[in-house]
Amino acid sequence: MSNLKYLKGRRGEYKCQRILEKEGYFTWRTPGSKSNWDVLAVFILHTNPDEKPIFRWVQVKTYKPTKKDFYKVENTYLPNQISKELWVLEPYKKLKIYYF
Repeated sequence: MSNLKYLKGRRGEYKCQRILEKEGYFTWRTPGSKSNWDVLAVFILHTNPDEKPIFRWVQVKTYKPTKKDFYKVENTYLPNQISKELWVLEPYKKLKIYYF
């Protein structure tokens, strides 16, 4: 029997990928990684730097995030061109996106 928490998290990551791909991003999912990021997204056809971030690194949560979750994402050093995001996909609730 598969781990139900893993399956729920994987569904959230796939949903995140679909949303970003509709916005024109090319995405990678990092399954089983121990890094802070679940989905990496790159906007390839970037013409105007003021439009969208070129790179988006996303941590996906399918439950209410803890202070530790916010701390990990917020205090990870990344260059300025990369958007650090925490997406919360709780069941029966609207998607929440936190930008850092």
